[in-house]
Amino acid sequence: MCASASTAAGQLILPESLKLLPLYTLSLTKNGVLRAGTDVRADERNALMAAGSRMPVASSVAFVYPRLFGVHTLDEYACALEADGTPRLPSMTSLSVEKLEADGAFLLDDATALYLWIGRGVPAAFLEQLLRVRTLEGYDCSRLRVPTLDNDVSIRANRLVNAVRSQRPQLFQSVRVLTAKDPLEGRFLSMLTEDRAQTAMSYVEFLCHVHRQIQQKFTT
Repeated sequence: MCASASTAAGQLILPESLKLLPLYTLSLTKNGVLRAGTDVRADERNALMAAGSRMPVASSVAFVYPRLFGVHTLDEYACALEADGTPRLPSMTSLSVEKLEADGAFLLDDATALYLWIGRGVPAAFLEQLLRVRTLEGYDCSRLRVPTLDNDVSIRANRLVNAVRSQRPQLFQSVRVLTAKDPLEGRFLSMLTEDRAQTAMSYVEFLCHVHRQIQQKFTT
């Protein structure tokens, strides 16, 4: 890492090849493999360690820093095939609860499973086209599946799910449906690694911490 004497005091400058290092480092500390606390059971932690140790490099990136996609914003061109036949995934959303719109739906990929988070304000028409239900009130979301239906919402959502799965043919990633206040939401929110956690800094706080450490290194 390097810094210039002419660099503004509040600005952290990293070489191009290291710009994502702080983000991935912070995310790794919040992964179930290393995360402090008792919310991850010992058997679950062991399973994550085993999965991570045999994971291809391409998959390990999402294992460390999960990918979040907006489902409600998918257009007709989402996941269209490139010239080499691979699907072009839509832009990713930052891993922060601030990005979770109450009237939106988001798919999170952590390289082991897929999580479909549904906002409480999602229109009934959208829900019906996506999950074949008009409301999630009273539903056990763990029993819901993403059906293949003949409408634009379903076609685009399934296209995204299949595009993500196609990148890991050695593993079948099930889709777990959840909504706000769902028992599974705690796990989902723990993967939004840019936010502050009980025992860990937010991404902004971590960047400031790294910056201070670099400045101290240069002044001692």
